[in-house]
Amino acid sequence: MSTSNSSSDSSNKIPPLPDKVDPRAVGAQPYDIETFMRLDQGECTACKIIGSVAFMGLGGYTFYSGMKNLNANAAAIAASNSRFGIGIRKVTIATMAGGFVAAGVIRLMNHRWVM
Repeated sequence: MSTSNSSSDSSNKIPPLPDKVDPRAVGAQPYDIETFMRLDQGECTACKIIGSVAFMGLGGYTFYSGMKNLNANAAAIAASNSRFGIGIRKVTIATMAGGFVAAGVIRLMNHRWVM
């Protein structure tokens, strides 16, 4: 029992693509920057909240784990005679954590200068 659908097979064939396609012929008109910025709707609320919480969580984790590791290795850092002592390392970790939290807050507040 053989089924032959030669008429339906020929109608389902996709024609070959030409070598070069003119983008204006298929409706892909390029936008200038003013039109693009006017058409930009921004990002969705869920994306903004998830991204903000991720930045703030990264800041909290950076502060917690950084201070925990510094306190655990305080004796070794003090004995190493490094010019970077515990104080400057704590300031650096706190600054990095604060920067991540600030990025999360700024993202949540929808400032256009933060991409």
